[in-house]
Amino acid sequence: MVKCAFCGNDVEPGTGTLYIRDDAKMFNFCGLKCKKNQLKLKRNPVHTKWTSKYKK
Repeated sequence: MVKCAFCGNDVEPGTGTLYIRDDAKMFNFCGLKCKKNQLKLKRNPVHTKWTSKYKK
């Protein structure tokens, strides 16, 4: 299983979104909430309370 690039949760096969930047870097997102927080709002997952990266 792949991990979400923002929250760190597992992404079930057949779900989620794969985003590929112009420099060929790939991001897997579990949902629209994670995608918006990373790409549009440019938030850091370490400072977002609901992510598993914050809890570490």
